[in-house]
Parts: sequence; C-alpha cells; structure tokens
Amino acid sequence: MNKIGNNTADLSINYTNEILKGLTIHTNIKQELITTDVDKIKLVLIGAKKSMLAKREWITPFSLLITLITTILTADFYNVFWYYCFIILSFFCFGWLLYTFVRLLIYKKKDDIEQIINQLKLNKSDVIRK
Repeated sequence: MNKIGNNTADLSINYTNEILKGLTIHTNIKQELITTDVDKIKLVLIGAKKSMLAKREWITPFSLLITLITTILTADFYNVFWYYCFIILSFFCFGWLLYTFVRLLIYKKKDDIEQIINQLKLNKSDVIRK
C-alpha cells in the first residue's frame, strides 16, 4: 500500500508574492481620515435623505393643484356640491404645496457632499461652541 504523506508545504502557493509581482502602488499622502461612530453617520445620512426627499416633495401637490384648478375652470358643475369639493381640495393642495416649499427652504443645501463631510467632521466641542 502506498501511503501519501501529510506534507502540504509542497502544494501551498504564496498568493501574496504572486500578487505583488505585477503590482504598482501609488500613494496619496494628503489624505484626511474621519473617525466616527455609526450613530453619527446614521443621523447625518437621515438628514441628507430628508433634504433629498424635500427637493421632490413639491411635485405631487403642485400637479394635483394644477389638475384641480383646470377642472374648476373648464367643467360645468351641475351640482354645487362637487364645485365646493373641488374648491376645498384646491385649498388643501395649496396648503400642502406651501408646506413642501417651506420644507424645501429648510433643507436647502443639506444634502451637499461637502456639507455631509463637514457634519461628520464635527466633534462634540464644535457642536457646543455653536
């Protein structure tokens, strides 16, 4: 019976040396590292997400308002009930549109990449000073 030995050193391949043979490393010494915790990143990204959503929120109430106003101006309402329903809905959509514009002004420029990075760089002493 032929016994095969447990010598695995002959079969192993040194991947590190094989990879490094054709590898050229370029370094950029002027790097900035930000060390922070997950909670802070979550809070900053939640703020950025709200800002991105606020930029698109106005489209729905604006579209509905245009549709309702067009309907009021062009339709012949045989029942006064429907006319007043469209008027009330138009006021509701106008208020909703104003609300989304206010949110747009509040969250303006809060999803800018530089703003997000600056928020991640802030430490507790910077927050207290402000």
